[in-house]
Amino acid sequence: MLNDITGQWFTSDWHFNHYRINKQGEPRGVTLFERTQFKTIEEHDKYILQQIRQWAEKHQGCVLWNLGDFGDISYLWFIEELRYSYGIECKFLYGNHDKMSDLNSFTEAFDKVYFYPVYIHPRIIVCHEPVWPAPDGTVIVHGHLHCMVVNNPHYLNANIHFCNYIPLSSKRVMKTFNKIEKVSYKFLEEPYARHIKITQYKEDAVYDRKTGMMDYEESVRLYNKNYPDHPKTPIHRQTLSW
Repeated sequence: MLNDITGQWFTSDWHFNHYRINKQGEPRGVTLFERTQFKTIEEHDKYILQQIRQWAEKHQGCVLWNLGDFGDISYLWFIEELRYSYGIECKFLYGNHDKMSDLNSFTEAFDKVYFYPVYIHPRIIVCHEPVWPAPDGTVIVHGHLHCMVVNNPHYLNANIHFCNYIPLSSKRVMKTFNKIEKVSYKFLEEPYARHIKITQYKEDAVYDRKTGMMDYEESVRLYNKNYPDHPKTPIHRQTLSW
């Protein structure tokens, strides 16, 4: 986990060679519903290669996170080009279209392969499908959503289509990060404060002695009364839902 993500870049949903005819004889592919500016999937793939290569030339030695849905693994030669020609450290996080049967190929091509959401910073999570709900105080950098975004300030879509076919910068992530209020874990200010159950005697909290469930509002009032010299603990809204 990093405290500084400078030099980290994010991209997702390259969908190389993502075009097929289904059993009903109907065409299916990413260029039909989202990337309609491309006449063929070959044109689409060639453009992504061109854009990422131009980016790599300017950002040699950086770290590139690919957040899933890579597409046809015959294109994995390009990841090796990024690593060995430009010194890019390439990390991959499986998406819903990536096959476990291709694991060895992904492992050989990328520096690191992940299967689940990863905290790359105490308050930044990278994933394919957006983690929901976002833990308080965090930014979720994700892929997966085509033609859609999560209308919530905690979420950044790294889908290459949304990012003008270049990776999303750490500067853009930090700009969002700096707008998200940091969470307090001081007693009674935690995001889970309303869900606390007391398991042994606690004199500075009000709770039901049979069930152990804390009376949040009364506990805040008691705490503020007992510690008048401390900054007042605010009564905040419930933030967790199940």
